[in-house]
Amino acid sequence: MSKRFGNKRAAGFIKDLATESVESSGLIKKLKFNLHYLDLEQPAGLKGEISLDFMKLLLDKLKNFSEESLAHWVTMPAGRGNGNIYQVYDRFPSKSEFKHPSSVPHDAVWGRFRIDRTIRLAGFTVPSNLNHKLCEKEKFRYCTNTFYVVFIDLHHKFYAT
Repeated sequence: MSKRFGNKRAAGFIKDLATESVESSGLIKKLKFNLHYLDLEQPAGLKGEISLDFMKLLLDKLKNFSEESLAHWVTMPAGRGNGNIYQVYDRFPSKSEFKHPSSVPHDAVWGRFRIDRTIRLAGFTVPSNLNHKLCEKEKFRYCTNTFYVVFIDLHHKFYAT
């Protein structure tokens, strides 16, 4: 009887083992989010308004966005035809209630994700001319498929329209 239990346990263990490799998993095309530059201190930002429901919404959206590349979201329409899920601004918007943090590189390519009707996730990517370029000092390559989150904009104040 213990032998049968052992086989069943082994079969369950084997069934739960990952079979895909990093190279075959498709993760290379998936958008990556980086929170190093996240700024929650600006007056136009959160103001203590984060609830558990909001965090669930935000994490579900980030998970959804991570299924595809950044280039995919640039082409996906949002809502009723007014803009795309991800909008590239190139530079920090001149009509913004936020201030450009000094920690964010001056040549960053700014953009935003539309989370819902009024909520935006604002941040930047590295310039396209740096994509895959080796940084000799750090021994890493730049990636334009990483979005660096800077602001959680609950009231659509990053790019005033």
